[in-house]
Amino acid sequence: REESRTRQSKVRTDILKATDVAGVTLRVRRELRHLPNLLNPDEEVLAVAVGRLNEDRGLLVATNERFIFCFYGWIDQSVRSINYMNIIGCRLSSRGLTRTLHLEVPLDIISIRFVWHYAAQKMQNVITAHTANISEERRRRFEVEHLIETESKRRPLGRDDIIAEQILDLDEQYRSGSIEEGYYKERKMNLLGKLN
Repeated sequence: REESRTRQSKVRTDILKATDVAGVTLRVRRELRHLPNLLNPDEEVLAVAVGRLNEDRGLLVATNERFIFCFYGWIDQSVRSINYMNIIGCRLSSRGLTRTLHLEVPLDIISIRFVWHYAAQKMQNVITAHTANISEERRRRFEVEHLIETESKRRPLGRDDIIAEQILDLDEQYRSGSIEEGYYKERKMNLLGKLN
């Protein structure tokens, strides 16, 4: 009894909270034992479920950093980790009693089958929320990088450039009819005289 108590005290509280889906602890005991070793110290488990990746039934874990699938069989074991930065899209489909979560990553689509519909939905919500935050962050970063690149290519405007812009504005105003021909010619001659 004391051994089981010490084992339970070593289990992380975030893992215990995430295993609220029925049947998780019964079907993947080995995977749950190995899970703390797979996690980074500052990584937090947000959702846990049982599912199938290819033919392996194992533990699916969504953390604040990545998505993990782990399977520990009698003969072989499999651990697959996908960082949220690499997930392009996430969608859920249904067929009969099974729900399938499709994770779109570069050059591949990973399909994970669930029996528990609630677990599939919860997993999708966590992954979608994190990928949306990353997508927004990527978009902002791209805009800033593009702005910096554009500004660095732009040379400072000289006196002649400013005068040339004023002449172009004057031409536009004349064509639109907002200034008279006499004023246009006088002002244009004045600006051309200022050019070097």
